[in-house]
This record gives sequence, C-alpha cells and structure tokens, in this order.
Amino acid sequence: MGSKLDVGKWLLASVAVFVVFSIMQYLVQQIFLIPTFPEIFPASPSTQEPGTVLLYTYIGRAIFSLMFVYIFTLGFEGKAGIAEGIRYGFWIGLLIQVPALFGMLIVLNQPAGGLVGSVVTAVVQYILCGILANLLYKKPVKA
Repeated sequence: MGSKLDVGKWLLASVAVFVVFSIMQYLVQQIFLIPTFPEIFPASPSTQEPGTVLLYTYIGRAIFSLMFVYIFTLGFEGKAGIAEGIRYGFWIGLLIQVPALFGMLIVLNQPAGGLVGSVVTAVVQYILCGILANLLYKKPVKA
C-alpha cells in the first residue's frame, strides 16, 4: 500500500476489465435479465440514435474501468490468491448497486424481484472484475 502506480499494469488491467465487463454486461442482459424480467426493459427504443447510445455506453464503461482499477491499485496489498480481488469487487459492487437499486425502484417503477436480480448479477460482475484486476496487477512470482 502506498506504492507508486505502475501505469502499464494499470492500463492493461483497465483494458481487460473494460472488455470483460462489456462482454458480461451484454451476456447478462441478453441471456438472463431480459428473458427473465422483460418488464424491466421497455419495449420502445431509446430516443437517441443507436450509435450515440453505444458511444456513450462505451465511454461510460471506459471511465468505469479506469477508475475501478485505479481505486484497486490504491489499496493493493499484493497478497497471494484472489481473495483481495473478490473482496474489492464485492464492496465496490455493493457501493454502486445498492444505492442504485433504490433509485431504480422509483424511476423504473418495476417489481423489486427483477431489480434485485439485476443488482445481484451486477455485484457478481464486479467481483469477477476485481479478480481480473488482482490477477493482472499483482507482482510476478519470483522463481
């Protein structure tokens, strides 16, 4: 803790988190959430152009990935195993998703079951991203 940021590892881990998070978001929404809880997702398309929506989505995910890994590096202890990544992803997931759940309950006016399912799957995604950040940012084992 308190060590200087390794920019190369930070960027590599950020790109990896961006790619994996984007894939997981797509899979979770298309395979689990939309078929299971169709009432959460409106049938009408967004009023924005599809290209603009996609651009904003990827910009948001890029910022998320950079910040997610950067915050991870601030408390990185370098302990063996993946427990550090699991803990980090779990706490970040709760930090982001639990407050968002209450907003979604009001704004989306949807049944709580689907929204809670969405939160649980999102926390699992953050845990997996935390594990990935830990695996890519950890110091190499000396032989």
